[in-house]
Amino acid sequence: MNPALTLYDAFAEHIPGYSFSPSVWKIRYVLNYKKLEHKTEWIEFADIKTVYTQNGIAATEKKPDGSPHYTVPILHDAETKTFLSGSENIALYLDAKYPATPVVLPKSQVTLTRALEDAFLSKIGPSFWALFGPRTPSILTKKGAEWYQRTKLTRPAKELMLHGEARKEKLEELERCFGKIGEWFVEGATFVAGETPCFADFVLSSVLMSMKVGWATKEDWEVIQTWHGGRWNALVKALAEFEQVY
Repeated sequence: MNPALTLYDAFAEHIPGYSFSPSVWKIRYVLNYKKLEHKTEWIEFADIKTVYTQNGIAATEKKPDGSPHYTVPILHDAETKTFLSGSENIALYLDAKYPATPVVLPKSQVTLTRALEDAFLSKIGPSFWALFGPRTPSILTKKGAEWYQRTKLTRPAKELMLHGEARKEKLEELERCFGKIGEWFVEGATFVAGETPCFADFVLSSVLMSMKVGWATKEDWEVIQTWHGGRWNALVKALAEFEQVY
């Protein structure tokens, strides 16, 4: 039977499982946590805007200049003939449509979760992108790599790559950022709010997963796993049963 739900994801040819986008990992966690049958539709980075325009999808995110930001995830629900974009928007839709499944983003927590996500991404952003942004072309198809280089990077990716002491210092900077984020957790808990995962946990783990599956080098990930007594690796492991790519 063909699932009604289709998750659109950017195709990373050189990543096991092909998925590396943190934004998509958030929704993959949600779908699997709710045990909702779905399939993945792989699209080229360069073709994401075309998927939006051909299907009349409203872009829920904006670029700094106010123009639409065409990005994944996109979710198509064949039952309602609905296309949605934006991780938060999709999570709220799935909570509303499938009330018998665990709620991941209660409406009463949307503002708080949004503030946490914004703070998290702004805190880690500079060091994260300095480390991993230039690696992106190497994990995409030739078409995707050319598009990413042309639209996202200011210089050839190889020139932007950090090595040696510079990379070590930037990893340490990222570790300090994660340390600050760890202060938001209930003391001793694996998840943000205690014993049960919520959307905020999926936000945090989605970034870790993107590094684990290939955005980070193998050597980077070996270091990241040790940060803060292994708490971040523990979060990824606690959500491992919801990693399946369909």
